[in-house]
Amino acid sequence: MGIFGELDDAIRAATGNVLDLKVLIPLLAGILGIVLLPKTRSTPLWLTLMIFAFSSFLMLHEPGTPEAEVAEIAAELV
Repeated sequence: MGIFGELDDAIRAATGNVLDLKVLIPLLAGILGIVLLPKTRSTPLWLTLMIFAFSSFLMLHEPGTPEAEVAEIAAELV
């Protein structure tokens, strides 16, 4: 949690709170899926990455889970 928390804070500071890891990880997985789209014909890795990108974005942005509660739960686990 420490390394990812610091990385998240650094990304937020660098982008003026426009981007964070909750946006970048699904975005990067989606971009990777698009890049792999024309290169794979047999195993649809691009489809798996696109589904992961969409579902992780939705999961990380659930309306009923405030970030403070998630941080508190994470702190209790450590």
